[in-house]
Amino acid sequence: CLGDTMKILILFSLLFFSGCSTYIVQTSSGSNLEVQGIIFNESDGITVDQVTVTNPNIEDDLRFPANVIKLPGTKTPEILDFGLAFDDSTEEEAYIIAQMPHARKDFTDLGAHFHWETENNNSGAVVWCLEYKWGNINGNYSNFVTKCVTDNSMNNSNMHLMTKMIYLNGSNYSYSSIIKGRIYRDATNLNDTYNSDAILTEFDIHYQIGGFVADDYD
Repeated sequence: CLGDTMKILILFSLLFFSGCSTYIVQTSSGSNLEVQGIIFNESDGITVDQVTVTNPNIEDDLRFPANVIKLPGTKTPEILDFGLAFDDSTEEEAYIIAQMPHARKDFTDLGAHFHWETENNNSGAVVWCLEYKWGNINGNYSNFVTKCVTDNSMNNSNMHLMTKMIYLNGSNYSYSSIIKGRIYRDATNLNDTYNSDAILTEFDIHYQIGGFVADDYD
């Protein structure tokens, strides 16, 4: 006889790969637990505070397309139809706020990267950076942390480029924690050698799926 956790894991696999949005899982006590999307609704007196999915290979991401990212009043990149153009000599920036999804496995690290393209076919490298702080519900925000990654232009203005991951230590942070971030090009860095605008198309944050939180948060 399968235990509750195993049945929920099997259910999750069906939910993740099928087009259906609602299932009923029967627990070992014979009661039914309804699953809608990624929220567990309590029924028949069952209490589900947290369910862990152990497959470490399933992930999703939070996406921040450049045309919806918040821009400051100063140090503003040029707004294009399909991106934000960051200058090669002056630091320019944009801002994001990210709430950790309930589906994220608590206390796991995040991986973030930049999707971008070049203004022309010139060679060189661009240094993209994220400065961020992170806070749990009813907790203090951390000090600011800065993570940067260098990526080459590939001498092709028509190419979709993507940086390597930069990793954010998530060992202290659980569901619904908030990240406040500043995205910028470190144009004065010696490793930033691409002497033209770098065009950001999207920034995204990858997280490991592995937790579900019930609709009762008390």
